[in-house]
Amino acid sequence: MEKTGVFIFILILIAVATYFFISSLKEEIKKEPGMPEEREGISVEEVKIIREDEERGFSIDVSYPRILGMKDQEKQERVNQVIASMIERSIPVFEESKDGFEQKSSFSVDYSVQYISEELLSIRFNQSIYVAGASHPNDYAVAFNYDLVGEKEIMLSDIFKDDSGYLEVISTYCINDILAGLLEEERQSLEDQVRIGAGPEEDNFSAFVFNDKSLIFIFNPYQVGPYAMGFFEVEMPLEGLEGIIDSEGPLASFL
Repeated sequence: MEKTGVFIFILILIAVATYFFISSLKEEIKKEPGMPEEREGISVEEVKIIREDEERGFSIDVSYPRILGMKDQEKQERVNQVIASMIERSIPVFEESKDGFEQKSSFSVDYSVQYISEELLSIRFNQSIYVAGASHPNDYAVAFNYDLVGEKEIMLSDIFKDDSGYLEVISTYCINDILAGLLEEERQSLEDQVRIGAGPEEDNFSAFVFNDKSLIFIFNPYQVGPYAMGFFEVEMPLEGLEGIIDSEGPLASFL
């Protein structure tokens, strides 16, 4: 009887430990990679789309966030529809790009939420397309910056004053930051490409996200360097930009 009691006690301990382990695992799954701390009760959950088509030879693995906890539920539903539409409309483009792939090809999307509140949302999406036979995937970042009050996408020009010369300011900062991070040999071979790819053109800075301290500019492979060097990122502090940021623009409250 004594041995039986000990055995039952051990089973109970194992059951309790298993319960707490599973509970902690579920908590980890709910926390998105790169997710900033919860703000004003707002959080995200992951929506996942996975497809395998053996006959046509492709796979799809797409993730995007669904916003939860906003006070205005109708507005929350609308922004979730905008995000879902933006990501899901790229899937049939990939599927229909060929009648059939000779070998397995793939399309994937993941994301990181950079900032979220009742007023503003900033998300980075990383997309990757591999077409069979190519030497490597085509990787690129897409930014989604949204004004939840006005229910419209935030463009870089919305953040700054008109005629403030913001493109020149951003370009100079990014060029200097990128060149400073290169080795001497790399700097000599890539300087012209960096000055073109991070030159004062709006399109060069279309992939940007933000938080309450900084603007983060993402340069896709080939833009300022070879594919093998991957993405370049420049984080530009908002502090010091007070003179050119629009006092009525979406990021004015961060100053």
